[in-house]
This record gives sequence, structure tokens and C-alpha cells, in this order.
Amino acid sequence: MAVAATVARQLAKLLPQGAAWTRASDAWLGKVVLATGDELERVYERATKLLDEAHPESADEMLEDWEHELGLPSICITEAQSLADRRAAIAAKRLQVGGQSRGYFIGVAAGMGVVIEIEEHQPFYCGIHGCGDPIGEIDWKFRWTVHAPASTSAARRELLECSLAEIQPEHTEILFNYE
Repeated sequence: MAVAATVARQLAKLLPQGAAWTRASDAWLGKVVLATGDELERVYERATKLLDEAHPESADEMLEDWEHELGLPSICITEAQSLADRRAAIAAKRLQVGGQSRGYFIGVAAGMGVVIEIEEHQPFYCGIHGCGDPIGEIDWKFRWTVHAPASTSAARRELLECSLAEIQPEHTEILFNYE
């Protein structure tokens, strides 16, 4: 209420001089000035809150808007997230550059705590490949295999597979091999 009283005093100083413009707090005009100060305090607090909401790290009311804008929560997340987890996911998604390189997908998996290797496939071409090389269909070049440790837990496997499928290039197919 300190802001409202300060604003009311400042508004009262802006009023014209004269007997009709009494500044007494119990007069009708004084009550209007005080009510205006209360409303301006509310507007000030909402404006300050809006600045907090502009950043996902401090957002409360607009957290769902941030998530909607960034396509969160991921369909790969099956359990409820805490407020801190939701804010961290938003921050991570905003910093995510994306990519189609092997290194990018290896980095995404590493962020989940899984060390992977990626094998890119290509069909057999005469003159390039030799006897004993694998023969694949022509669309084999659009498939790639993610090799992960056999010790990867079932929950971590599900998260890895879902997360990589969510960001893979649309024209590709991922195969998973846990060895």
C-alpha cells in the first residue's frame, strides 16, 4: 500500500489550486485520488509481473504459453514434471539449435546420459562396393542405426528412441541396436 499512498500524494500535487480542489484524504476528491493510486499500484504490479513473465526462467502465468510455443512438453515425457523441470525444458529448447549431423544426435543422446554411435547406411553400388559388403535396397540410404549399450535401462531406451524420433529428419528411418 506504500506505492498507492505515494502515487496518491503525487496525483494530489498535480491537481489545480483552489478551495474546490481540497486535498484532505477524507474529502470526496481525496478518496478518488486514493482509489486512483490503488489502481495505479495494481497496474504497476502487473506490469512488473509481465516483465518476469517475458522470461521463461521466471514465468508462472505464461509458462503454458511458453510450452505451447516451443512444442512442449515432449510426447516422450510420460511422468509429471516439476516447475523447475518445466522451466529447464523451456530453456533447453530455446537454446537448441538443431541439426542433422551425427554429432548433433550423439550430443542429444549424451544429454540423456546415453553414449551412442551412429551408423549411416547406403545401398550397394557396383564399382564402389565389393564382394562381401552388405546389400541394401535403394532407400537404405535413408536409414541409420543407433548403437547403444545393452545396459541402457528400458525407461532410458524408451526416452532415447522417442526423443530421437521426434527430431529426426522426416525422410529418414532410425533403427536401434542395443549391444
